[in-house]
Amino acid sequence: MDKADLSDSHSRSLIRLGVTSVVVVGTLLVGSFVWAQKAYINGAVIAPGRFVVETQTKKIQHSEGGYVKEILVKDGDVVSAGDELVRLDDTQIMANLEIVTAQLNEAVVTEARLLAEQAGETSFEIPDEELSLAVLGDRLDRVIEGQRELLKARHESIQGQIRQLQEQIGQFDELITGLQVQRDAKQTEIKLIADELEDVVGLFKKGLTTQSRVTALQRDKARLEGELGGLIAEIARASQNISERRVQMIRVKDDARSDTLAQLQDLRLKKSGFIQQKLALEDKLRRLDIRAPQDGVVHELAIHTIGGVVGAGEVLMLLVPDHDHLIIETQINPRDVDQVHVGQEAMLHLTSFNQRYTPAIAGSVITVSPDVGVNPVDHKPFYFVRIAIKPGELEKLGPGKEIVPGMPVEAFIRTSERTVMAYLLQPLTDQLTKAFREE
Repeated sequence: MDKADLSDSHSRSLIRLGVTSVVVVGTLLVGSFVWAQKAYINGAVIAPGRFVVETQTKKIQHSEGGYVKEILVKDGDVVSAGDELVRLDDTQIMANLEIVTAQLNEAVVTEARLLAEQAGETSFEIPDEELSLAVLGDRLDRVIEGQRELLKARHESIQGQIRQLQEQIGQFDELITGLQVQRDAKQTEIKLIADELEDVVGLFKKGLTTQSRVTALQRDKARLEGELGGLIAEIARASQNISERRVQMIRVKDDARSDTLAQLQDLRLKKSGFIQQKLALEDKLRRLDIRAPQDGVVHELAIHTIGGVVGAGEVLMLLVPDHDHLIIETQINPRDVDQVHVGQEAMLHLTSFNQRYTPAIAGSVITVSPDVGVNPVDHKPFYFVRIAIKPGELEKLGPGKEIVPGMPVEAFIRTSERTVMAYLLQPLTDQLTKAFREE
């Protein structure tokens, strides 16, 4: 075979190789295109997060603060709901409570005395429902004794005024009786003078007596009639005085009732205030014993000094709830929030464990925050998403792998399926959409 034949044979081989390569590449491209159009892949929103207890770690605080009297727990202690954690000093509250209780005791007993006074009674007893508001003991007994003495004194004072008025009425009655006797005597004397005057006038007309005799009798009659008028006026004045004294007796009783009623109204307002103050102080006293709101473990105890000052609302410690479900709390970018909804599945990768030997566990979205938040560290906006672990998934981790609050996790929240072609062309279509948008 000469060189020309060899060259021709070599050219044909290259052509066949080129054709074969083109066919193979074309087949691969066509196959890839068809596969990219037909094959679907799952999208996902990737969100870093951490495990938290479902009901959140509790902050133990006191609304008003105070001085630490006793610290009853330390970090790591397991406590039950209602267990005492810290006691604050009660000196100031007890002093105020004693003052208010004394005022309330006085008000309760005074009210009972005023009610008895209003009813005109000379003694009183305190109803059982009122005794429940007061504090029993020697102090209350002394208050009761003092109010009973006051009731007796006020009753005697009123009765004394009434007796004095009654005595005055009696004196005026006696005066009227004497004046009436004098009036009757004057009337008799006037009648006798009138009869004598009539006889003398008859004699004078016959010339048997003098004019001076007639005039003397007329003068005596006029004098007696004047004296009679004075007696009648004195009787009227005495009767008027009796009426005034009787009005005064009514006024004394009415004034006493009005004064008692006014005191009762004022006292009941004060008593209501004392009751509210006492209840508020008792509530403060109860809250000085700071108790665990639920079962849990003491964490990050922040107070260590007996007598130290606790500020209002200051966090004294954290209480990590015990026997509570763990969930995942993540933050997603606002641009992805339209792809995440409640019930959506998620795969959870536990980054604290060796990824070669730790399978991903399944979960589902249980809440998506209704509004955007801002990360206090980097000031980037985010939406909170909470994911619950599906039942039985934790068993996949195997022995020795315990999940605790705060452990990091990476969540792959599954979104809708897309073809490979759509996934590859998405950046291009996004750029074209922006490029052809009119400004």
